[in-house]
Amino acid sequence: IGAPFEHLTLRVDLAEPWLADVGFGSFSRHPLRLDERGDQHDPDGTFRVVEREYGDLEVLRDGQPQYRLEARPRVLADFGPTCWWQRTSPKSHFTQSLTCSRLTGDGRITLSGDRLIRTVDGSRTEETLGSDADVLAAYQTHFGITLDRVPAVAAPTPS
Repeated sequence: IGAPFEHLTLRVDLAEPWLADVGFGSFSRHPLRLDERGDQHDPDGTFRVVEREYGDLEVLRDGQPQYRLEARPRVLADFGPTCWWQRTSPKSHFTQSLTCSRLTGDGRITLSGDRLIRTVDGSRTEETLGSDADVLAAYQTHFGITLDRVPAVAAPTPS
């Protein structure tokens, strides 16, 4: 459970409320029911939404806490200070390397800088790509992105 306003999730109200979270990295592949308190089975684990104090909800994956959700509504501006830190601090992983990631049929593939990370059925392997040509080929092969040069991390811009 991280710093306040470190992560934004979406509540989608249809016939029942759902949690849609596409930005957390390795998480559930399918939306989770926010009003369900029993186990919710997903290809990436068994999830459970647990009520906590102050109306908060904690999301567990295979019994381990993933994060806590505030039930109180927030506005995007509430996330401004943490977003500023994430994009400017030398300690933030977002200023260290570019990352491109997507789900696959059996796991996830991620390109972080020159590291190609494959997670297949819960087993993770990592390969350091040897050249810029290899990095460009990985963007094309795994993500359908054609580039004329390897992207670089931009210097943080002060606000």
